[in-house]
Amino acid sequence: MRLAVVSATGTLGFCRLFLGILQAAILASLTFAHADDIGDNSIFQSTMLEAQLPKPLSDMTATYLGSSDDGVYIAGGCDDPNGNVFVDDPDFPGFSCGSISDTLYRFDVSESTIREVAKMPRPRYRHAAFGIQGRLWLVGGRDLNDDIVVEVDSYDTATDTWTTFTDLPVSLATSDVGGFSHGDYGYIVGGYSQDYKAQATTWRLLTTAALVNNSLANDDAVEIVNGLAEARGDVAAAFDNNFGYVSGGFTDVNKFCEPLASVSAYSFDSGEWSSLPDLAFARGDKGLAAFDGHIYALGGERQIENICAVTADTPDPGDLTVAVDVAERFDLGEGNTEWTLLDDLPIHRFRFAAVAVPARHEVLTFGGQQAYNADCQCLAATTDIVQYKEVPQESGTSDAGHGYWLLPMKMIVFAITYMTLIA
Repeated sequence: MRLAVVSATGTLGFCRLFLGILQAAILASLTFAHADDIGDNSIFQSTMLEAQLPKPLSDMTATYLGSSDDGVYIAGGCDDPNGNVFVDDPDFPGFSCGSISDTLYRFDVSESTIREVAKMPRPRYRHAAFGIQGRLWLVGGRDLNDDIVVEVDSYDTATDTWTTFTDLPVSLATSDVGGFSHGDYGYIVGGYSQDYKAQATTWRLLTTAALVNNSLANDDAVEIVNGLAEARGDVAAAFDNNFGYVSGGFTDVNKFCEPLASVSAYSFDSGEWSSLPDLAFARGDKGLAAFDGHIYALGGERQIENICAVTADTPDPGDLTVAVDVAERFDLGEGNTEWTLLDDLPIHRFRFAAVAVPARHEVLTFGGQQAYNADCQCLAATTDIVQYKEVPQESGTSDAGHGYWLLPMKMIVFAITYMTLIA
């Protein structure tokens, strides 16, 4: 989502300073909470890896191509060290990225090392990616001029070479879009059109047909399937076994004022979408991963609550969005009706790439943007690579029930942030 300034009332003074300090104290208390008890004898643990991205990145994709390759491919993204920087444009004040990457990295999961491979045919960010049979596919996203990228690029891991398809229908090219794969099909879900209208379209690409015919124009290669019930951009997507999942995001229908909490599942067998219980914590630009019968939603961003209801003076840039550190999990067993809040992420982050490594029962996250930094008036990007997994819990260290008070406490944080804005 392009971050634009929204009007707000009030002047800042001692009250705002006091509330800001109180907010920081609560955030600190949440950040340093212990790992949450999520099972009979397990906890959800985060580990900051020694390996790091060669440069700060956000808005890229990370795709695991399976245990036979054992590599995660990190493609494109915003590589401005300051991430998104505030631009005081009278016509459209907001945040933008000043540099977009054409770099493809391979992270070796077993060795925990990272190296650059063949350059992408073009820079892109806020795109979708999926992997099928040793190939990485990139679809959609935007360039430095904020135009939708219409070319589809495919990387062959065996030859370290790229193939470009130029004949995707423009109507199917979107940004801030979700992607996942099943069999020989790659699925592209939602996203924004060129003018930031949220889309509900779901379409799929038959990769074998595209490669044989060297074209996306034939009837076999591209097919529109059943769409989402609710249009959304800033889509988080994941897949596991016979289902693909999308959750959260934003929509122009409510002027991007509140994130979505809804979660949808796509059956590869029936080709139908169904609804799952809403996220406990609505947000967009988060990481989503699925494996072992669980869906994990990590981090993300949301606006200050009810910001669009506030009218008058322009708020500070840091009031426009709130980076969150919330992690929650949904168990896909029958009868489950709610998401379980887990331990906080080590830092508040959004627009990072998350990917499941099922064979290792873990989620890896790469880069992302942090909370607003007043010194650079930016949402700075990171080089962090973080591992999340469930691990056996040591005797006597249970912190059961931690998740139940996290959500109310975080709601207090946003209430304080909102009071700070209007003070």
